[in-house]
Formats: sequence, structure tokens, C-alpha cells
Amino acid sequence: MDGIVRYLPAAKREFLRREGGNFVGDPDRQGTDMLPQETMAMIRFFKSPEEMRCTWVVDDGCVFLYPATQPAPGNGHSVPVQYCAVHSYALERGMDWQSFKQADCVQYPLCVYEQDSRTVLALQEEPGHAGVPCLNNPIGPPMYRSLEGTIIYLLGERFNEKVQAYGREHFPE
Repeated sequence: MDGIVRYLPAAKREFLRREGGNFVGDPDRQGTDMLPQETMAMIRFFKSPEEMRCTWVVDDGCVFLYPATQPAPGNGHSVPVQYCAVHSYALERGMDWQSFKQADCVQYPLCVYEQDSRTVLALQEEPGHAGVPCLNNPIGPPMYRSLEGTIIYLLGERFNEKVQAYGREHFPE
């Protein structure tokens, strides 16, 4: 955990220290404001809604989010972004972040659920408490392209091919 928390601001490191390093939020101390499709998406990783757990929310975001800046394409101005400390830790060490991170975090900010015997892939209507950088600051490729690896990981190549074709048709660059 030491390698992960070093990315975090002091207040979040202190919070985790007070919690004994436990990053899973206590539902009795922290309510959720999950929308129905978010709940449906998370249930696929748990046996029941009662077993669902999320990380602590600190300063209106996941306890593992940390602030950074990134240059915007074209003008080079720095724009604020938030990164995941767990993701950064895994990438820095050459680890497969998708098998390292919690399942619900891997799919974030996507929702994947079953409806009327069909698999539905959607973007969370309100992705948690923290802003998703690619939604708020268009500094990279469109989400359907930047999340391609996650879509393949969750739903396979064939499903991703359909998503990519849809994206190219409906969101030309």
C-alpha cells in the first residue's frame, strides 16, 4: 500500500492511515448516491447488492484519486486532471492494471449490465463524485477509442468491434 499512497495528497494519506489502511468504504458511515444503472453494472461483480462495496469517498472523489495537470493538445496549456493512484502504481511497475485494480474501478466510468437479455454498455450518467478528465477536458482521443482496452477486457473483441464501428460512424473526428 505504501507505493500506492505515495501518489496521494497528505489529507488522503492521513485518512487511510486513520482507517488502518482499509480503503473499502463502510456503508454505515458513507452513503452512496449510485444511479440504478451503476448499481446494475456493479452487481455483476458481486453475489448480491448487499455485498457491493466501494472505496472511500474523500474530498468528493475516490480515496485513490489525486490531482495533476496535463498539457492540452494544440495549445500546450495545462489542464487539471485527476489520476488513480492504483492505476499509476500498476503502470509504473509494468503490471496489468486491469487485473490489479478492483473490478468496479476497471469498468469506471463505463456501466456494463444486462437488460432484456442484451448486454448494455453505457457511460455512467454521473460518474462518481470526481470529474472524468476526458469528459470535462477533451485532451485526448474520444472515449470509445481511449476505453477500447477496457471494453475488450470486459466484453471481448467482437463486442468492441461493434463499439468502434459505432463510434467512427457517430463521432467522426
